[in-house]
Amino acid sequence: MAYYLLLNEKLSKKSIEKQRVFRDRTCLLDIVSDDDLYVNYRIDRASCFELIDVTRPYLQRDTKRSVSISTETQVLSTLRFFSKGGFYSEIGQLHGISTPSVSRILHATTEAICNSLDNIHFPIAMSEQRVVKEGLPQLAGFPRVLGCTDGTLIPIQAPTGDEEPAYVCRKEYHAINVQAVCDGNLRFLSVVSQWPGATHDATVLSYSALGQHLENNPVDGWLLGDSGYPNRSWLLTPIPEAQTRPEERYNTCHCKTRNVIERAFGVLKSRFRCLNKSTGCLPFNPAKCSRIIMACFKLHNFCISRNMPCPLDYDLNDDEYDDDNCFPVASPQNDGQSVRRNLTTTIRLIMEDVKAKARARKSNFSSFELDILTAEVAQNSSYLFGKLSAAVTAAGKKRLWNEIAEKINANANTKRDGDEVRKKWTDFRSSVKKKEMR
Repeated sequence: MAYYLLLNEKLSKKSIEKQRVFRDRTCLLDIVSDDDLYVNYRIDRASCFELIDVTRPYLQRDTKRSVSISTETQVLSTLRFFSKGGFYSEIGQLHGISTPSVSRILHATTEAICNSLDNIHFPIAMSEQRVVKEGLPQLAGFPRVLGCTDGTLIPIQAPTGDEEPAYVCRKEYHAINVQAVCDGNLRFLSVVSQWPGATHDATVLSYSALGQHLENNPVDGWLLGDSGYPNRSWLLTPIPEAQTRPEERYNTCHCKTRNVIERAFGVLKSRFRCLNKSTGCLPFNPAKCSRIIMACFKLHNFCISRNMPCPLDYDLNDDEYDDDNCFPVASPQNDGQSVRRNLTTTIRLIMEDVKAKARARKSNFSSFELDILTAEVAQNSSYLFGKLSAAVTAAGKKRLWNEIAEKINANANTKRDGDEVRKKWTDFRSSVKKKEMR
Protein backbone atom coordinates (compact mmCIF):
# COMPACT_ATOMS: atom_id res chain seq x y z
CA MET A 1 0.00 0.00 0.00
CA ALA A 2 2.81 2.35 0.92
CA TYR A 3 4.43 1.66 -2.47
CA TYR A 4 1.31 2.73 -4.35
CA LEU A 5 0.96 5.91 -2.23
CA LEU A 6 4.60 6.85 -2.92
CA LEU A 7 4.16 6.15 -6.65
CA ASN A 8 1.00 8.28 -6.76
CA GLU A 9 2.81 11.18 -5.03
CA LYS A 10 5.66 11.08 -7.56
CA LEU A 11 3.26 11.00 -10.50
CA SER A 12 1.31 13.99 -9.14
CA LYS A 13 4.51 16.04 -8.70
CA LYS A 14 5.65 15.18 -12.21
CA SER A 15 2.32 16.27 -13.68
CA ILE A 16 2.63 19.81 -12.25
CA GLU A 17 6.28 20.33 -13.15
CA LYS A 18 6.86 23.45 -15.22
CA GLN A 19 7.52 22.72 -18.83
CA ARG A 20 10.94 23.75 -20.14
CA VAL A 21 10.80 26.80 -22.38
CA PHE A 22 12.81 26.85 -25.62
CA ARG A 23 13.01 30.44 -26.78
CA ASP A 24 13.59 31.56 -30.33
CA ARG A 25 17.06 33.13 -30.55
CA THR A 26 16.97 34.25 -34.13
CA CYS A 27 19.45 37.10 -34.48
CA LEU A 28 17.54 40.32 -35.05
CA LEU A 29 20.30 41.60 -37.31
CA ASP A 30 19.19 39.02 -39.88
CA ILE A 31 15.59 40.19 -40.05
CA VAL A 32 15.36 43.85 -38.97
CA SER A 33 15.62 46.62 -41.59
CA ASP A 34 18.26 49.34 -41.52
CA ASP A 35 15.74 52.04 -40.60
CA ASP A 36 14.19 49.99 -37.77
CA LEU A 37 17.64 49.11 -36.48
CA TYR A 38 18.59 52.78 -36.21
CA VAL A 39 15.27 53.86 -34.69
CA ASN A 40 15.23 51.14 -32.03
CA TYR A 41 18.96 50.75 -31.31
CA ARG A 42 20.36 54.20 -32.31
CA ILE A 43 23.09 52.68 -34.44
CA ASP A 44 23.46 51.65 -38.07
CA ARG A 45 24.20 48.12 -39.23
CA ALA A 46 27.88 48.57 -40.08
CA SER A 47 28.58 50.31 -36.76
CA CYS A 48 26.65 47.60 -34.91
CA PHE A 49 28.86 44.87 -36.40
CA GLU A 50 31.96 46.92 -35.50
CA LEU A 51 30.76 47.28 -31.90
CA ILE A 52 30.06 43.55 -31.70
CA ASP A 53 33.57 42.77 -32.94
CA VAL A 54 35.34 45.03 -30.39
CA THR A 55 33.27 43.70 -27.45
CA ARG A 56 33.38 40.02 -28.46
CA PRO A 57 36.57 39.21 -26.45
CA TYR A 58 34.80 40.40 -23.28
CA LEU A 59 31.41 38.76 -23.93
CA GLN A 60 31.99 35.47 -25.75
CA ARG A 61 31.88 32.59 -23.28
CA ASP A 62 32.88 28.97 -23.76
CA THR A 63 30.43 26.44 -22.35
CA LYS A 64 29.96 22.66 -22.63
CA ARG A 65 26.44 22.60 -21.18
CA SER A 66 24.44 24.30 -23.92
CA VAL A 67 24.59 27.09 -26.47
CA SER A 68 25.58 30.34 -24.73
CA ILE A 69 23.88 33.66 -25.51
CA SER A 70 25.60 35.14 -28.55
CA THR A 71 27.56 38.37 -28.48
CA GLU A 72 25.12 39.83 -31.01
CA THR A 73 22.16 39.23 -28.68
CA GLN A 74 24.03 40.66 -25.70
CA VAL A 75 25.00 43.85 -27.52
CA LEU A 76 21.54 44.35 -29.04
CA SER A 77 19.80 43.82 -25.70
CA THR A 78 22.04 46.41 -24.05
CA LEU A 79 21.64 48.91 -26.86
CA ARG A 80 17.87 48.47 -26.65
CA PHE A 81 17.92 49.37 -22.95
CA PHE A 82 20.22 52.35 -23.56
CA SER A 83 18.11 53.73 -26.39
CA LYS A 84 14.63 53.15 -24.95
CA GLY A 85 14.90 52.30 -21.26
CA GLY A 86 12.04 50.00 -20.31
CA PHE A 87 11.49 46.74 -18.46
CA TYR A 88 13.77 43.70 -18.54
CA SER A 89 10.80 41.43 -19.34
CA GLU A 90 10.04 43.29 -22.58
CA ILE A 91 13.69 43.31 -23.66
CA GLY A 92 13.92 39.60 -22.89
CA GLN A 93 10.81 38.74 -24.92
CA LEU A 94 12.08 40.78 -27.86
CA HIS A 95 15.48 39.03 -27.95
CA GLY A 96 14.45 35.53 -26.84
CA ILE A 97 16.16 35.49 -23.43
CA SER A 98 14.96 35.38 -19.82
CA THR A 99 14.58 38.39 -17.55
CA PRO A 100 17.49 37.35 -15.26
CA SER A 101 19.68 36.94 -18.35
CA VAL A 102 18.88 40.51 -19.42
CA SER A 103 20.00 41.75 -16.01
CA ARG A 104 23.31 39.90 -16.19
CA ILE A 105 23.89 40.80 -19.83
CA LEU A 106 23.27 44.54 -19.32
CA HIS A 107 26.01 45.06 -16.77
CA ALA A 108 28.47 42.70 -18.44
CA THR A 109 28.04 44.43 -21.81
CA THR A 110 28.26 47.86 -20.16
CA GLU A 111 31.66 46.92 -18.76
CA ALA A 112 32.71 45.53 -22.14
CA ILE A 113 31.81 48.80 -23.88
CA CYS A 114 33.63 50.88 -21.27
CA ASN A 115 36.75 48.71 -21.59
CA SER A 116 36.79 48.32 -25.38
CA LEU A 117 35.97 51.91 -26.44
CA ASP A 118 38.72 54.35 -25.53
CA ASN A 119 37.49 57.50 -27.27
CA ILE A 120 37.18 60.20 -24.60
CA HIS A 121 40.40 62.22 -24.51
CA PHE A 122 41.11 65.85 -23.71
CA PRO A 123 43.64 67.32 -26.19
CA ILE A 124 47.05 67.52 -24.53
CA ALA A 125 49.39 67.73 -27.54
CA MET A 126 49.61 71.09 -29.31
CA SER A 127 48.49 69.55 -32.61
CA GLU A 128 45.33 68.16 -30.98
CA GLN A 129 44.59 71.47 -29.26
CA ARG A 130 44.99 73.30 -32.56
CA VAL A 131 42.28 71.18 -34.17
CA VAL A 132 39.79 71.96 -31.38
CA LYS A 133 40.67 75.67 -31.31
CA GLU A 134 40.14 75.94 -35.06
CA GLY A 135 36.68 74.34 -34.85
CA LEU A 136 35.01 76.17 -31.96
CA PRO A 137 35.68 79.82 -32.99
CA GLN A 138 33.73 79.21 -36.20
CA LEU A 139 30.55 79.12 -34.10
CA ALA A 140 30.72 82.74 -32.93
CA GLY A 141 34.28 84.05 -33.26
CA PHE A 142 35.44 83.31 -29.68
CA PRO A 143 39.20 82.61 -29.99
CA ARG A 144 41.45 79.88 -28.51
CA VAL A 145 38.67 77.74 -26.99
CA LEU A 146 39.79 74.28 -25.91
CA GLY A 147 36.28 73.11 -25.03
CA CYS A 148 32.98 74.01 -23.39
CA THR A 149 32.11 72.58 -19.98
CA ASP A 150 28.95 72.10 -17.94
CA GLY A 151 27.18 69.57 -15.76
CA THR A 152 24.01 67.61 -16.38
CA LEU A 153 21.82 65.61 -14.01
CA ILE A 154 21.07 61.94 -14.69
CA PRO A 155 18.14 60.64 -12.59
CA ILE A 156 18.79 57.43 -10.64
CA GLN A 157 16.99 55.25 -8.14
CA ALA A 158 17.28 56.45 -4.53
CA PRO A 159 20.35 54.78 -3.00
CA THR A 160 20.20 53.15 0.42
CA GLY A 161 22.22 54.06 3.48
CA ASP A 162 23.55 57.30 4.89
CA GLU A 163 24.68 58.59 1.47
CA GLU A 164 21.10 58.96 0.19
CA PRO A 165 20.70 62.72 0.98
CA ALA A 166 23.84 63.56 -1.01
CA TYR A 167 22.17 62.35 -4.22
CA VAL A 168 19.14 64.65 -3.94
CA CYS A 169 19.81 67.33 -6.55
CA ARG A 170 18.54 70.93 -6.64
CA LYS A 171 15.48 69.72 -8.61
CA GLU A 172 14.54 67.50 -5.68
CA TYR A 173 15.12 64.08 -7.21
CA HIS A 174 17.97 61.60 -6.87
CA ALA A 175 20.62 62.03 -9.54
CA ILE A 176 24.27 61.84 -10.51
CA ASN A 177 25.89 65.13 -11.52
CA VAL A 178 27.89 64.41 -14.67
CA GLN A 179 30.62 66.89 -15.60
CA ALA A 180 31.63 66.98 -19.28
CA VAL A 181 33.69 68.97 -21.78
CA CYS A 182 32.95 68.89 -25.51
CA ASP A 183 34.28 70.35 -28.77
CA GLY A 184 32.51 72.00 -31.67
CA ASN A 185 31.51 68.64 -33.21
CA LEU A 186 29.52 67.62 -30.07
CA ARG A 187 32.26 65.12 -29.21
CA PHE A 188 32.94 64.74 -25.50
CA LEU A 189 36.57 65.32 -24.49
CA SER A 190 36.25 64.69 -20.75
CA VAL A 191 33.55 63.02 -18.62
CA VAL A 192 33.27 62.60 -14.84
CA SER A 193 30.24 60.51 -13.85
CA GLN A 194 30.52 59.51 -10.20
CA TRP A 195 29.59 62.62 -8.19
CA PRO A 196 26.27 62.80 -6.26
CA GLY A 197 23.56 65.11 -7.57
CA ALA A 198 23.88 67.60 -4.72
CA THR A 199 27.50 68.41 -5.66
CA HIS A 200 28.07 71.78 -7.34
CA ASP A 201 29.45 71.84 -10.90
CA ALA A 202 32.47 73.92 -9.86
CA THR A 203 33.39 71.40 -7.16
CA VAL A 204 33.27 68.50 -9.61
CA LEU A 205 35.55 70.33 -12.06
CA SER A 206 38.05 71.48 -9.45
CA TYR A 207 38.52 67.93 -8.08
CA SER A 208 38.59 66.23 -11.49
CA ALA A 209 41.81 65.13 -13.19
CA LEU A 210 41.20 67.69 -15.95
CA GLY A 211 40.74 70.54 -13.47
CA GLN A 212 43.93 69.59 -11.65
CA HIS A 213 45.84 69.35 -14.93
CA LEU A 214 44.73 72.79 -16.15
CA GLU A 215 45.44 74.28 -12.73
CA ASN A 216 49.02 73.03 -12.62
CA ASN A 217 49.92 73.12 -16.34
CA PRO A 218 49.32 76.41 -18.18
CA VAL A 219 47.82 75.93 -21.64
CA ASP A 220 47.42 78.18 -24.66
CA GLY A 221 43.66 78.52 -24.45
CA TRP A 222 40.72 78.14 -22.08
CA LEU A 223 37.49 76.38 -21.37
CA LEU A 224 34.14 78.18 -21.44
CA GLY A 225 31.74 77.71 -18.55
CA ASP A 226 28.55 79.33 -17.25
CA SER A 227 28.36 81.80 -14.39
CA GLY A 228 28.28 78.98 -11.83
CA TYR A 229 32.06 78.52 -12.22
CA PRO A 230 34.80 80.81 -10.90
CA ASN A 231 36.47 82.91 -13.58
CA ARG A 232 39.99 81.53 -14.02
CA SER A 233 42.77 82.12 -16.52
CA TRP A 234 41.91 78.70 -18.05
CA LEU A 235 38.12 78.87 -17.48
CA LEU A 236 36.24 81.93 -18.74
CA THR A 237 32.71 82.77 -17.63
CA PRO A 238 30.22 85.47 -18.73
CA ILE A 239 30.59 89.04 -17.47
CA PRO A 240 27.89 89.67 -14.85
CA GLU A 241 25.75 92.73 -15.57
CA ALA A 242 27.58 93.80 -18.73
CA GLN A 243 27.40 97.58 -19.09
CA THR A 244 29.43 98.44 -22.19
CA ARG A 245 29.04 97.37 -25.79
CA PRO A 246 32.32 95.34 -25.81
CA GLU A 247 31.18 93.50 -22.67
CA GLU A 248 27.79 92.71 -24.26
CA ARG A 249 29.57 91.49 -27.40
CA TYR A 250 31.83 89.28 -25.24
CA ASN A 251 28.80 87.74 -23.50
CA THR A 252 27.03 87.16 -26.81
CA CYS A 253 30.00 85.34 -28.34
CA HIS A 254 30.56 83.42 -25.11
CA CYS A 255 26.92 82.28 -24.98
CA LYS A 256 26.78 81.23 -28.65
CA THR A 257 30.01 79.24 -28.34
CA ARG A 258 29.25 77.62 -24.97
CA ASN A 259 25.81 76.56 -26.22
CA VAL A 260 27.50 73.62 -27.95
CA ILE A 261 27.71 71.73 -24.62
CA GLU A 262 23.94 72.13 -24.14
CA ARG A 263 23.33 70.72 -27.61
CA ALA A 264 25.74 67.85 -26.94
CA PHE A 265 23.81 66.89 -23.80
CA GLY A 266 20.54 67.17 -25.71
CA VAL A 267 21.73 64.86 -28.50
CA LEU A 268 23.15 62.40 -25.94
CA LYS A 269 19.89 62.16 -23.97
CA SER A 270 17.80 61.91 -27.12
CA ARG A 271 20.02 59.17 -28.53
CA PHE A 272 20.10 57.20 -25.26
CA ARG A 273 16.76 57.72 -23.56
CA CYS A 274 17.73 55.73 -20.48
CA LEU A 275 19.56 58.91 -19.36
CA ASN A 276 16.51 61.10 -19.94
CA LYS A 277 14.06 61.81 -17.15
CA SER A 278 11.18 61.05 -19.55
CA THR A 279 11.86 57.31 -19.10
CA GLY A 280 11.98 57.48 -15.31
CA CYS A 281 15.41 56.82 -13.83
CA LEU A 282 18.26 54.33 -13.87
CA PRO A 283 17.09 51.61 -11.40
CA PHE A 284 20.53 50.67 -10.07
CA ASN A 285 22.94 51.62 -7.33
CA PRO A 286 25.19 54.67 -7.99
CA ALA A 287 28.23 52.58 -8.99
CA LYS A 288 26.34 50.70 -11.72
CA CYS A 289 24.60 53.90 -12.88
CA SER A 290 27.99 55.56 -13.23
CA ARG A 291 29.23 52.79 -15.55
CA ILE A 292 26.07 52.91 -17.69
CA ILE A 293 26.42 56.70 -18.01
CA MET A 294 30.06 56.36 -19.08
CA ALA A 295 29.15 53.67 -21.61
CA CYS A 296 26.50 55.96 -23.15
CA PHE A 297 29.00 58.83 -23.44
CA LYS A 298 31.48 56.54 -25.18
CA LEU A 299 28.81 55.25 -27.53
CA HIS A 300 27.85 58.86 -28.31
CA ASN A 301 31.44 59.59 -29.37
CA PHE A 302 31.42 56.33 -31.33
CA CYS A 303 28.33 57.55 -33.23
CA ILE A 304 29.91 60.97 -33.85
CA SER A 305 33.04 59.35 -35.29
CA ARG A 306 30.83 57.26 -37.60
CA ASN A 307 28.95 60.39 -38.79
CA MET A 308 25.58 59.10 -37.64
CA PRO A 309 22.77 61.67 -37.78
CA CYS A 310 21.04 63.07 -34.73
CA PRO A 311 17.98 61.06 -33.65
CA LEU A 312 14.82 61.99 -35.53
CA ASP A 313 13.10 62.68 -32.19
CA TYR A 314 16.00 64.88 -31.08
CA ASP A 315 15.00 67.53 -28.56
CA LEU A 316 16.71 69.46 -25.82
CA ASN A 317 15.72 68.39 -22.34
CA ASP A 318 14.36 71.23 -20.26
CA ASP A 319 17.06 70.51 -17.69
CA GLU A 320 19.71 71.76 -20.09
CA TYR A 321 18.26 75.26 -20.29
CA ASP A 322 17.92 75.98 -16.67
CA ASP A 323 20.03 78.44 -14.74
CA ASP A 324 19.31 77.23 -11.22
CA ASN A 325 22.91 76.14 -10.82
CA CYS A 326 24.38 79.30 -12.37
CA PHE A 327 25.21 81.26 -9.25
CA PRO A 328 28.81 82.38 -8.60
CA VAL A 329 30.92 80.18 -6.39
CA ALA A 330 32.34 81.79 -3.26
CA SER A 331 35.96 81.37 -4.21
CA PRO A 332 39.01 83.66 -4.03
CA GLN A 333 40.28 82.05 -7.24
CA ASN A 334 39.02 84.50 -9.85
CA ASP A 335 42.32 85.21 -11.58
CA GLY A 336 40.78 85.34 -15.07
CA GLN A 337 39.57 88.94 -14.83
CA SER A 338 42.45 90.40 -16.85
CA VAL A 339 42.16 87.67 -19.50
CA ARG A 340 38.44 88.33 -19.87
CA ARG A 341 38.99 92.10 -20.00
CA ASN A 342 41.56 91.78 -22.79
CA LEU A 343 39.27 89.46 -24.75
CA THR A 344 36.54 92.10 -24.97
CA THR A 345 38.83 94.08 -27.29
CA THR A 346 40.06 91.02 -29.19
CA ILE A 347 36.53 89.81 -29.93
CA ARG A 348 35.57 93.27 -31.21
CA LEU A 349 38.41 93.14 -33.74
CA ILE A 350 37.48 89.58 -34.76
CA MET A 351 33.82 90.50 -35.27
CA GLU A 352 34.77 93.56 -37.35
CA ASP A 353 36.95 91.34 -39.55
CA VAL A 354 34.10 88.84 -39.97
CA LYS A 355 31.69 91.61 -40.95
CA ALA A 356 34.22 93.03 -43.42
CA LYS A 357 34.56 89.63 -45.09
CA ALA A 358 30.78 89.26 -45.21
CA ARG A 359 30.50 92.63 -46.96
CA ALA A 360 32.97 91.54 -49.64
CA ARG A 361 30.35 90.34 -52.10
CA LYS A 362 31.18 87.69 -54.63
CA SER A 363 30.11 87.85 -58.25
CA ASN A 364 26.64 86.63 -59.19
CA PHE A 365 26.14 83.13 -60.53
CA SER A 366 26.44 83.04 -64.30
CA SER A 367 23.96 81.19 -66.49
CA PHE A 368 26.65 78.56 -67.10
CA GLU A 369 27.03 78.00 -63.34
CA LEU A 370 23.26 77.79 -62.91
CA ASP A 371 23.09 75.14 -65.63
CA ILE A 372 25.69 73.02 -63.83
CA LEU A 373 23.91 73.54 -60.50
CA THR A 374 20.52 72.58 -61.92
CA ALA A 375 21.86 69.44 -63.59
CA GLU A 376 23.71 68.25 -60.48
CA VAL A 377 20.75 68.90 -58.16
CA ALA A 378 18.38 67.07 -60.50
CA GLN A 379 20.73 64.09 -60.55
CA ASN A 380 21.11 63.94 -56.75
CA SER A 381 17.74 65.33 -55.58
CA SER A 382 16.63 62.12 -53.85
CA TYR A 383 19.62 62.31 -51.49
CA LEU A 384 19.91 66.11 -51.11
CA PHE A 385 16.27 66.53 -50.11
CA GLY A 386 15.58 63.09 -48.66
CA LYS A 387 14.52 62.46 -45.08
CA LEU A 388 17.38 61.91 -42.63
CA SER A 389 18.01 58.25 -41.86
CA ALA A 390 20.88 55.83 -41.41
CA ALA A 391 21.48 55.95 -45.18
CA VAL A 392 20.83 59.68 -45.67
CA THR A 393 22.90 61.71 -43.21
CA ALA A 394 23.41 65.44 -42.71
CA ALA A 395 27.17 64.96 -43.17
CA GLY A 396 26.51 63.16 -46.46
CA LYS A 397 24.32 65.99 -47.71
CA LYS A 398 26.97 68.56 -46.81
CA ARG A 399 29.63 66.52 -48.57
CA LEU A 400 27.47 66.30 -51.70
CA TRP A 401 26.90 70.07 -51.78
CA ASN A 402 30.67 70.56 -51.51
CA GLU A 403 31.19 68.19 -54.44
CA ILE A 404 28.70 70.19 -56.52
CA ALA A 405 30.58 73.38 -55.60
CA GLU A 406 33.87 71.79 -56.72
CA LYS A 407 32.35 70.90 -60.10
CA ILE A 408 31.11 74.47 -60.53
CA ASN A 409 34.52 75.87 -59.58
CA ALA A 410 36.33 73.51 -61.97
CA ASN A 411 34.17 74.48 -64.96
CA ALA A 412 33.54 78.17 -64.22
CA ASN A 413 36.88 79.13 -62.62
CA THR A 414 35.24 80.42 -59.42
CA LYS A 415 35.75 79.87 -55.69
CA ARG A 416 32.41 78.91 -54.21
CA ASP A 417 31.74 76.61 -51.24
CA GLY A 418 28.96 74.15 -50.53
CA ASP A 419 26.98 76.49 -48.26
CA GLU A 420 26.99 79.23 -50.92
CA VAL A 421 25.85 76.79 -53.61
CA ARG A 422 23.07 75.40 -51.41
CA LYS A 423 21.82 78.93 -50.57
CA LYS A 424 21.88 79.88 -54.25
CA TRP A 425 19.77 76.83 -55.12
CA THR A 426 17.24 77.75 -52.40
CA ASP A 427 16.98 81.33 -53.68
CA PHE A 428 16.84 80.19 -57.30
CA ARG A 429 14.04 77.70 -56.62
CA SER A 430 12.11 80.33 -54.66
CA SER A 431 12.38 82.88 -57.47
CA VAL A 432 11.16 80.31 -60.02
CA LYS A 433 8.11 79.52 -57.88
CA LYS A 434 7.27 83.21 -57.59
CA LYS A 435 7.40 83.62 -61.38
CA GLU A 436 5.11 80.61 -61.84
CA MET A 437 2.54 82.10 -59.46
CA ARG A 438 2.30 85.35 -61.40
